[in-house]
Amino acid sequence: MILSHQRHQRHQRHQRHQRHQRHQRHQRDQRRLMAVLRHALPVSGWERLSEVAFPKAAPALLPWSEAGAWTVHVLWAPVARTVTVLAVHRRDQ
Repeated sequence: MILSHQRHQRHQRHQRHQRHQRHQRHQRDQRRLMAVLRHALPVSGWERLSEVAFPKAAPALLPWSEAGAWTVHVLWAPVARTVTVLAVHRRDQ
């Protein structure tokens, strides 16, 4: 009887531990996804480029490079142009 109770407690601890690990992985994935989406915006690119001249006191949790910030600015113009042309073309028909 005592052994089965101990096994049951061990099993419950193990399940709690697994749930906790899954929760931590989910939170980490959410933070990464939000960082990627935020880094894809031109305003975030501008903020990152301005950090070179005016650094922040605390570093970012998921930092990104100056090259990444420039890439965002370079790619936003053709993407916006393409979306605009396709949207206008489709609307005129």
